[in-house]
Amino acid sequence: MDAELQKLRKEHSELVQKMETMQTQLIEQVVKATIRNLAPKDPIQAEVLWRLRRTRREFVYKKIIELLNNNHREIAELKYLIVNQGKYCSKATFYRYIENLQINNRISIAQINDKLMAVPKQQ
Repeated sequence: MDAELQKLRKEHSELVQKMETMQTQLIEQVVKATIRNLAPKDPIQAEVLWRLRRTRREFVYKKIIELLNNNHREIAELKYLIVNQGKYCSKATFYRYIENLQINNRISIAQINDKLMAVPKQQ
């Protein structure tokens, strides 16, 4: 009886070790496949994506100024157009961009009837 119990314990131990090895190998395969899928396959595509990431801030700045188009607009409306509809950036980033545009004297912010309005500055 003791011999059978020891045999079962040994087999159990071997099975646990085998299972851990298989899990490790599976995790390695998943990681490698994920890395392969994330890497750009085309060098031109990689360069275009890199350039887009670098120029995104200026693009969004220009889009905000373009939407103002020498008129005033409510900040909430601009946020909706840039963040929700256009998905150009996150809400927090949008408000940082608005703050930077104001600091750099490209827009003015005014409060009219409990609404924050943005007005482009003439250059």
